[in-house]
Amino acid sequence: MRESSPSWRELGPGAVPGVAGATYDALADAAYVRFWDAPVAGCREIDERRVLDLAADGRVVGLELLGPSRANLAGVPGLGPAEAALRALGIAPAP
Repeated sequence: MRESSPSWRELGPGAVPGVAGATYDALADAAYVRFWDAPVAGCREIDERRVLDLAADGRVVGLELLGPSRANLAGVPGLGPAEAALRALGIAPAP
């Protein structure tokens, strides 16, 4: 866990259904939504703003977003929970 900082926001497990945790760093303008706790075995870049972390069996473990208020979530696995987590962190994702 990061030290307390006005630029850092964090959601713990259970804060949003379907999300194991989420973080937002305002200084880096980057967010991470973790859907479940499993080791990350690989990544798949959707585009320059969206990267999926994958488990060994191919399931999506997490989603990294650069510029989350400008990142389009269309086509992202776990769209509903990811969008709810971002809103809970105070970020309004792009339509």
